Amino acid sequence: MLDSSLKSFHKNVTETLKRYACADCNKTYKNKCHLLRHQKHECEVIDRPRLICEVCHKSYKTRRDLGRHQRYECQKEPQFHCPECPYKARLKSGYELTQRYACSNCSKTYKNKGHLTRHQTYECSKVPQFQCPQCPYRTKRKCTLKTHIGIKHWPFI
Repeated sequence: MLDSSLKSFHKNVTETLKRYACADCNKTYKNKCHLLRHQKHECEVIDRPRLICEVCHKSYKTRRDLGRHQRYECQKEPQFHCPECPYKARLKSGYELTQRYACSNCSKTYKNKGHLTRHQTYECSKVPQFQCPQCPYRTKRKCTLKTHIGIKHWPFI
């Protein structure tokens, strides 16, 4: 019998691994809302009308994508400039791909400062601190341990 903390942990792991499958193409998603978006805008999209930009006639699956195109891309000059090179981008995300955060200890780079902080706190030159309660497996990240338990030990816990 599982104690209450292990039951809670097990519930979190199994819910993390729960997948929602599309009945038409069998593609799976972690979140039901992502499955619904897929079914509405992606699956068998050939039969669905596409949204067309009236200026340049490019087509888009969603109003959000068309709106972003009209605000930042259509007949617009790139407005985001990289401070390190001549690269220019119409969308900020394209510019951010050139901006990297480097670890001062091991020189790994990350596009997100939070990922660098996580790396420095839990991973860089650190011994894996998360131990599987069922086997010798150890990892530096709690989410990786949850996935391991769900794959290797479910339904045996």
